[in-house]
Amino acid sequence: MMTQRHPDCPYGPEVCRVYRASHSVATLIAWTPIFDGNGMQLNSDPNTFVDQYACEMCDGAWTETRTGESVEQHISKAPTKA
Repeated sequence: MMTQRHPDCPYGPEVCRVYRASHSVATLIAWTPIFDGNGMQLNSDPNTFVDQYACEMCDGAWTETRTGESVEQHISKAPTKA
């Protein structure tokens, strides 16, 4: 899943140029996906993924931490360009 834009960005989403600056896995838990008969996955990956993003337009930066369906966003740098 790709991030959206910085939550405090002064620009509209069509102007933003977001890139992933880094990606890491904070946990290394072995797991096996389980599917039902229709191919729908029933369980979530228990590992925690940490992605750092930045925007070339507003110069903002943030970190997103994902575990299963949960996403937490932490601001690293507020936008400095407007």
